[in-house]
Amino acid sequence: MAPLIANTCLEDLTKKRTSELNSYLQNQIPLPTSRNYQTVDRQLNQVYQNTMASLSASRQSQLKIAQRAWIVFRDTNSKFESSLSNGERQLSLIRMTEQRTQALSDFSRQSR
Repeated sequence: MAPLIANTCLEDLTKKRTSELNSYLQNQIPLPTSRNYQTVDRQLNQVYQNTMASLSASRQSQLKIAQRAWIVFRDTNSKFESSLSNGERQLSLIRMTEQRTQALSDFSRQSR
């Protein structure tokens, strides 16, 4: 990936994460687009498998480590978010899974 493209991607991601943080600070956690965790989890697994299939063994290992770390983060963060939103942990899991699916999908497109 060219430095300019990577820089632009990081800049966009930083803006998005800053916006999300501001929402949290105002106790306005964004809602997911779906209401069914099993559906979004299946979508994530499909995108993950497709992404893994397109990577070298070394990159597959890195993605596997990153995905495991993301799962720990997702679970921990959803517990935190549910404490802010009266126990709506399922919505947090769905929203975060949708975001991860999009991130992996974007990565897969950029790495081709």
